[in-house]
Amino acid sequence: MIVHSCLFVQLSLKIFAACANLGAHLLPQRHEERKDGSRNSPLRSSCLCGPSVRTNFGLRLGCSLSIRGFFIINMFDILQKTLRTGVVTTAYPKTPPEISSQARGRPEIDFANWKDARPSAAVCPTGAIALEEADSMRAATLDLGKCIFCGLCAEADAAIRMTSSCELASTRRNALQFTARYQLKSDGTHQAVLELPAAGRLPAITLDDVGKNLEKQIRKMFGRSLHIREVDAGSCNGCEVEIAGLNSPIYDIERFGIHFVASPRHADMLLVTGPVTRNMELALRKTSDAMPEPRLVVAVGACGCSGGIFGQNYATLGGVDQVLPVDVYIPGCPPNPHALLHGILLAVGRMHRQA
Repeated sequence: MIVHSCLFVQLSLKIFAACANLGAHLLPQRHEERKDGSRNSPLRSSCLCGPSVRTNFGLRLGCSLSIRGFFIINMFDILQKTLRTGVVTTAYPKTPPEISSQARGRPEIDFANWKDARPSAAVCPTGAIALEEADSMRAATLDLGKCIFCGLCAEADAAIRMTSSCELASTRRNALQFTARYQLKSDGTHQAVLELPAAGRLPAITLDDVGKNLEKQIRKMFGRSLHIREVDAGSCNGCEVEIAGLNSPIYDIERFGIHFVASPRHADMLLVTGPVTRNMELALRKTSDAMPEPRLVVAVGACGCSGGIFGQNYATLGGVDQVLPVDVYIPGCPPNPHALLHGILLAVGRMHRQA
């Protein structure tokens, strides 16, 4: 019914605009006298919705009505398209997140059947897979805080596969590190497993829990909203693209009572991306100091967690925790919007415990 009404109004406006232009076209013509006494051709001016209009009165009347009709018609075109499109916001968290099977999440290592960790460690660009050897024993560590999910390790080692898992946020940096110990053969391959990584170190919070707890926690702690100030301390802007996606109609983060603000004095949470460059260190500290207590600091992405591909060098200090105490680490390169929401939930829960 609404669509039919819009079509009727749209057609009526087009007929009205056409009639207005036609009426203006039929008005008496006005000729201008030239200095030599001759008369020039009638004044003409193109209009947006129809034929030429003549005379000052016709010009004003025809163009005014046509311009207004043009914008009103376009408004109804937009309204009609909106009604046809419907709601595009994801039903998450009432339904599982729609993550592509091609999306790369955490690498999964079969530690029990890992024959040799050296090939994967050799191709890792950030040192996320690190090895320590002593007395015919090897400690192989997977650090999700450094991992950029490039997949090179999975290409080099059949014991590793890439998954689409993105629920990786943690309140402790060492909870993102998984270490297995092996007895070595003479050729450097693994002879026997001495110790497997501790199971269940990552928080057992799924994306379904986000919808059940996030709004409740925010309302209890902050009165109905959570204000976030985002700071780019030196990122490549990959994380910023995903953060901006939170405000899109698809994810609509404001339905949870979460808002991004421009001033740190209005913020409850500081969301930091990128490795902290030396030129941004002071600005980051000042931003944190300007926030009222209690405040939260969330490190976003591999760069925010550990320095990522940039690491520590003459220009960067490394992860955010080298400058500020971090409450939650969100791994990924970059973490997708679901991973960001997962980390925000952990942060709000941490503040609840502190209060």
